[in-house]
Amino acid sequence: VKRLAVVANRELEYQHLPAGLPPTKVGSFVFEGDYISLTPTCGFFITMNPGYAGRTELPENLKVLFRSCAMIRPDLKLICENMLMSEGFQGARILSVKFVTLYELSSELLSKQAHYDWGLRAVKSVLRVAGALKRGEPEKGEDELLMRALRDFNTPKIPAQDTPIFLRLIADLFMGMDAERRVNEDLKSIVKIIAVDTKLQPDETFMLKVLQFQELLDVRHSVMLLGPTGCGKTCIWRTLVGCHNYDVEAGAYKPKKTCVYEPVNPKSVTGDELYGFMTLAKDWKDGVLSIIMRGMNKNIAEQGFHDYQSYKWVVLDGDIDSVWIESMNTVMDDNKVLTLVSNERIPLSDAMRMVFEINSLKNATPATVSRAGILFINETDVGWRPFMESFLLKRELDGIDANGTEKAMFTSFFDKYIDPLTEIVRRNYKECTPMYILNKISTILYILEGLMEQVPIEKKSSETLENLFIFALMWAFGGPMIIDKAGDFRRKFSDETAILFANRFPKEGLCFDYVWDFEEDAWVEWHTRVPAYTPIPIGGGPGETPFNQLFVPTSDTVRMTFLLNLLARKSRHVMLVGSGSGKTSVIQQYLGSLDKDADGFISTSIAMSYFTDSKSLQADIELPIDKRSGRRYGPPASKRLIVFIDDMNLPYIETYGTQNAIALLTQHMGYGTIFDRLDLGLRKELV
Repeated sequence: VKRLAVVANRELEYQHLPAGLPPTKVGSFVFEGDYISLTPTCGFFITMNPGYAGRTELPENLKVLFRSCAMIRPDLKLICENMLMSEGFQGARILSVKFVTLYELSSELLSKQAHYDWGLRAVKSVLRVAGALKRGEPEKGEDELLMRALRDFNTPKIPAQDTPIFLRLIADLFMGMDAERRVNEDLKSIVKIIAVDTKLQPDETFMLKVLQFQELLDVRHSVMLLGPTGCGKTCIWRTLVGCHNYDVEAGAYKPKKTCVYEPVNPKSVTGDELYGFMTLAKDWKDGVLSIIMRGMNKNIAEQGFHDYQSYKWVVLDGDIDSVWIESMNTVMDDNKVLTLVSNERIPLSDAMRMVFEINSLKNATPATVSRAGILFINETDVGWRPFMESFLLKRELDGIDANGTEKAMFTSFFDKYIDPLTEIVRRNYKECTPMYILNKISTILYILEGLMEQVPIEKKSSETLENLFIFALMWAFGGPMIIDKAGDFRRKFSDETAILFANRFPKEGLCFDYVWDFEEDAWVEWHTRVPAYTPIPIGGGPGETPFNQLFVPTSDTVRMTFLLNLLARKSRHVMLVGSGSGKTSVIQQYLGSLDKDADGFISTSIAMSYFTDSKSLQADIELPIDKRSGRRYGPPASKRLIVFIDDMNLPYIETYGTQNAIALLTQHMGYGTIFDRLDLGLRKELV
């Protein structure tokens, strides 16, 4: 705003200049050391939407120098008619009425979603697709081609609950018409190959989403993969990357990758570190995005970008807020240019694409939504079953379950228990935090992964495997249940699942009080595993333990430690949630029990506070790790590092509900990389 006020003062000097025609010079001024001449045809124009979040009103002394011109809603019918005619449609007038009617009814009848856009940019994209269909299949009827364009281009962004309504609207406007969806069979066959090769399941819905993603990339240079956590967004774009890097004729991956990507969590660094900033010494310091996009545009080999790469994606995986996304507007619209504070303009080349992986657009402005193609993935589109099948298949292929016995049995147990249990806990249960079904399925598999290592081969009977499955099941679904003044939801869970679990547990206790002992082939109570207390000297002297550091094992601490050890040894992340329940003591006691040489673990503790940001958290994470080679960093060789983060919810919450310290953890957990805060062009791989 301060800069704009200065601009207003300079602009005021030029408004009284005399009229004239080029090449007549009517004035001049010096701007940052440059001598600039003014001609009568020189003008200043401002386009703005001042009401959006993340934008600032213009200063008053600048406003009064410009004549405002209010823009009205565009006449979509006339625009559609003209564009259809330019694309070669003979019945443009009638088709334009159907087009506009569909969008008007959709905006009124469909649910209100933040990512819906029925405006001019969306219209233009669909018309471009319709024109391509017209030129590709001139023998087909114009009604059919437009219907296909409207259906195939819009259905990818519509959630499951709105899809039947939208399809019925199309059926009413294009009566008696049922055009089959055109599928790129060549790409679909490659998707199937890549899915199998990466140990994913070639599910029909999953492959359809990959194909729809490619169709969006063909017509939009900015595409958003939108959906809840665990719906398969990352697998979709990674699979398409694999498809572009696969040589069908050779039946193998290309020796030189033609599709490369750079993932960034925009909230893991500050806004200045994301785009670049001027230092106090007036020196320009590049940001993460400016370095990546310049490298892609200029094919800088040191960054791994070359001329032969026909697909270069910047993958922005993280929460959207109006602060950083508004700076992407010129990148996402038809300008295709990233404008930096240093006045440098980095254009997007034909090979470059902006891919956003997000779970919500609630903080995005209409200007942002209209600039990107949207691919919405529902939680049930891919579902949890492919994840379960892929996990069990990987164990079989790795030789852990060589004969496939575990895979067959566990698959039948999932079929038997998951749906009934999901129906039981769907209503009137309260969890410590909202959880998706995939999170619970993954917890079951990870617990089983640790349990199966402890069971001898001769003990792996059907009964033992089922009881171990029930143990993992009750902790995955019942573990997040809480006890508060509204009720004891753990006891409710134990009571209401008794019939489903065939009354395996005694009525006097909860199901959580028991663990399956495969040596005795029976359910035993946790208190039988509590070690006897050994008296120790208490006090503040040498060899004595302070009273506040005493730790007395109980059945609760034993079972928590058991589950913690089970998951940590398989490199799975664990989160303990609760208030005043001894979480810190349990974890510290467990970490203290690990032997650096025998167990191969070292540990470090990080206590978060309100003032913890991503930079200070990164400094704490980097303290116990060393450089190994190149960009690879990690704990000393042959050792594994456990990072205990205490009070993870404490970092300050920003204006739009994000926490940059949590965003840094998300990037590390998702991609295993973080950016060097001194040299933002260096991506550190933590191994």
